[in-house]
Amino acid sequence: MAAEDLIRLLGMDSDEDKTAAVVQLALLVDCTFGEDAATLGMMLRQRDGVPRLVHLLDHQEPVIHQSAMLILGNLSTESVDPNAEQELRNASLVVDILSYPSARNVSICSLPSTRTSLA
Repeated sequence: MAAEDLIRLLGMDSDEDKTAAVVQLALLVDCTFGEDAATLGMMLRQRDGVPRLVHLLDHQEPVIHQSAMLILGNLSTESVDPNAEQELRNASLVVDILSYPSARNVSICSLPSTRTSLA
């Protein structure tokens, strides 16, 4: 499924759609590098993917909120998106992930491999 479709599915009412989209996006972010990663990061910002992911941080399903947290963490690093720091600064977007109750008990064992750790 194309990244644009996955971003759209993040906003659907169905938890099944959200789960499929957020897990596939986590895998996509994990295996995307260089210019492709920068393009993916830009796409997520331009197509309201970031606000949708932030909204999912408060979801009751662990796989959904944990995958969203990992995607946001990975997208905010220059190793995934070389433009991340500047783009986030330009967007004036600051997210305090630890303010979400679900962020305090993250278990990355059940999630796809990602580049960031939540130690």
